[in-house]
Amino acid sequence: MSKPFNKVVQPTHKSPPKKGQLPSSKKQETVADDRETLKQDLATAAATAKTAMKIVRDADALADRLRAVINGEHATLPEPVAKSFVDFKPPPVQDPNTLLGNRWVCRGGSGTITGSTGIGKSVLTMQLGLSWALGEELFGIKPSGPLKVLCIQAENDDGDLGEMTAGALKFFDLSEEELALARKNFIIVTESARSSERFVKEVLEPLIIKHRPDLVILDPGLAYVGGDASTQEVVGDFLRNQITPLLQQHKCAVFVICHTAKPATRDGVNPKGAITDYAYATFGSAEWSNWARAMLNFSADPEDPTVCTLRVAKRFRLGWKDEAGEPVYHKTLRQNRAHDGLLYFEELPDEEAVALTNKKRLPNANEIHSVLAIAERPLSRDEWFQSTNARDGFKKIELRTFKARIEALHAEGRVKREGKSQQCRYSVQSTPAAVPRKTIASAIKARA
Repeated sequence: MSKPFNKVVQPTHKSPPKKGQLPSSKKQETVADDRETLKQDLATAAATAKTAMKIVRDADALADRLRAVINGEHATLPEPVAKSFVDFKPPPVQDPNTLLGNRWVCRGGSGTITGSTGIGKSVLTMQLGLSWALGEELFGIKPSGPLKVLCIQAENDDGDLGEMTAGALKFFDLSEEELALARKNFIIVTESARSSERFVKEVLEPLIIKHRPDLVILDPGLAYVGGDASTQEVVGDFLRNQITPLLQQHKCAVFVICHTAKPATRDGVNPKGAITDYAYATFGSAEWSNWARAMLNFSADPEDPTVCTLRVAKRFRLGWKDEAGEPVYHKTLRQNRAHDGLLYFEELPDEEAVALTNKKRLPNANEIHSVLAIAERPLSRDEWFQSTNARDGFKKIELRTFKARIEALHAEGRVKREGKSQQCRYSVQSTPAAVPRKTIASAIKARA
């Protein structure tokens, strides 16, 4: 007789983990914690390394200064010259220190060109630099003669610079003699590794000594300031204590290309402010603007980025005038209209510039009145409104604004209204009726 089969029943519980061994879920949590800790450690190490590198750079700079002092190599600044107020004389008509305009920029002086990112500041800068190197007036800025121009830039590669060169050469259409002069007088240097005192001592000063420029361009200033561009201490030291003495020593001037801040308002300034407010459109410390003797502001049209406005923001000595001979402080430029891939700007004639400007604003009361004046019959409000908006060269006016302006015209006695409600018709009042003073005041308020 066979023996009965005894089935072995396996225990349902798992074996307890061995000593020192964690369950799999706990093990996964531990690995995740370890990874997060490792990331934090790496971030801390990177920040520490960055701080250490800055300390090393500062220590190297300090060691260089101490070594120069020990070796007697440091320069002793001359005692400031003191003169009586009455001993200063007006400069001669042909002042030899003048570089641009009517003493707009002189030797030892400074200027800035400020504009938002991506609108063509570098293109404009290269075009201006070439015109100054040739001794040619461009956009109302006249050099005293052919100038030696040294541009130190950090943002454009050789391809970008080649496109700008091709555009500028196409714009000027140079002869062989002019091309040789441009090759001699306009020097471009690319430097993006050094800033602050190292930049001034190791790059700027040696290049000025080597090339002896009349005018230096730094594009952009933020690449070379070497610290917080928003603090007066950093910016003031860089501009006033490092660059300005160098300009005075070597009798040259500098233009610094600056960026605007992020646009909280139109063109970086209060649209209702004074023209001098454009001087403070520059990003960072007010020292950028306060230090500069001359300033240009460059801004693009929000609706057509190929159209830009060049404004004088400081030192209004360029003598810009419109076709009527009236002083103006801005010029309208447009990127080349040939659309052939070449990069350059051209100045628009006054008539085109005015037309572009008008497209950005609403018609005023006089212009609304002129629509009614040329009509051959009285117009209803809707007809007058539609005729006004059909007129070329202005933004479309809203009905609410239109109604306020025609009410002001009626209150001033310049238009006659006949009929009521939908049957009302408007025509020009040939002889303005006498209007009470209170009505005139309310009309002026409505027009504002």
